[in-house]
Amino acid sequence: LSQKEQLDDEHRLSIHFLRIYLEVFLAGEDDADNSTNPIVVHAKQAINATSNIELIQVENCNFCGEVVTDLPWKTKNSTKISYCPKGHFLSRCALTFLQITPGKSRNCPVCSRMFHISSADEYGVVRCLYCDVVAEVDPRLRGVYDGIETACKNLTLTPAWEVTVSRKEDGDDEGVKDDRSKKRKVAKDGQ
Repeated sequence: LSQKEQLDDEHRLSIHFLRIYLEVFLAGEDDADNSTNPIVVHAKQAINATSNIELIQVENCNFCGEVVTDLPWKTKNSTKISYCPKGHFLSRCALTFLQITPGKSRNCPVCSRMFHISSADEYGVVRCLYCDVVAEVDPRLRGVYDGIETACKNLTLTPAWEVTVSRKEDGDDEGVKDDRSKKRKVAKDGQ
């Protein structure tokens, strides 16, 4: 992400979370003992690579807009969910720590960890960090509306949202034009 020219707010917030996580990690490591440890070296490189990026440092709850003050990887009761100050459950991406809106995620079929739906756009195939299995969209949500128009016969009249409403002009007695009665006549004549 640090090589991209344009970063959106989600990317900048995710980089902010990564930097905090790495700073906490490095604070617990003794520099003298770990100067050659590859994990410590990579963590320091990641912090240096993102040091000149303007980051978003305030996260708001997706539901109420309240400022979330807890660290995204800190969870209560050993769950994978954090909370906003007003008590909303905030599911988090295992890769980016971003909030996940219900129904808009990829899940690991083995451990059920969740991944932000936009992770696949940025990283290609999203694999679980713990199981090394491809995270997939919940099959119950995939293609919910696919094929409804062609597979199902519409037994209703014109839906209310397709009824055209026009302003009543002087001398015009029709305020609402409803094509349903015309469709009934055509249907009767056609039978």
